[in-house]
Amino acid sequence: MLVSATVEILHVVWKMLVEKFKDVNFGHEKFVDFISYWKTLAKPNGLPYQSDFNPADVRHLLQDITIYEMLEDDTLRCRLMGTGLVEGFGWDYTDHDYLSLWAEEDKPKLLYHFKKMLEAKMGIWTYLVAIAASGFEVSGPAMCLPALDGNGKATRIIALTNEDTPQNSRDPREDKVVQVKATRISFIDFN
Repeated sequence: MLVSATVEILHVVWKMLVEKFKDVNFGHEKFVDFISYWKTLAKPNGLPYQSDFNPADVRHLLQDITIYEMLEDDTLRCRLMGTGLVEGFGWDYTDHDYLSLWAEEDKPKLLYHFKKMLEAKMGIWTYLVAIAASGFEVSGPAMCLPALDGNGKATRIIALTNEDTPQNSRDPREDKVVQVKATRISFIDFN
């Protein structure tokens, strides 16, 4: 009951969370580079194929890129995690369900946002907080962009994350990230 009520409320207000691309201040040049590259890709059915996203074209961003796949069982499988993110998290969650890093009460909202993003062919601009085992918080903005899988279905999410937390503030190998949360989220309309 709570999950369906939460989804209904989100469905009613999601349009209020939509920002026009031209109105967003991304604050970091790397996000502008990431989105500009995504916008140059061919878009059959309104979205590029994830396979057309050529890492060599955005080499300076690779360490902070993650690729996810929305599976039919509502699992958000991490297909690829950039080396900078692996280092910051203290472990590689490739082939894991990204939703497993979120608190139970936040999972339906996150799932709803990603499904809506893929359906509406919009980006998601968010501010993430990754919580380490010690309670230390690592935070920064992230941009998630939708893409098509090899069958032409909108199931892929290409994300770029930027850590705002000062480097060397913890040893991630000893203090791994165990949970993620978002402090804000908005959809980005590229039209």
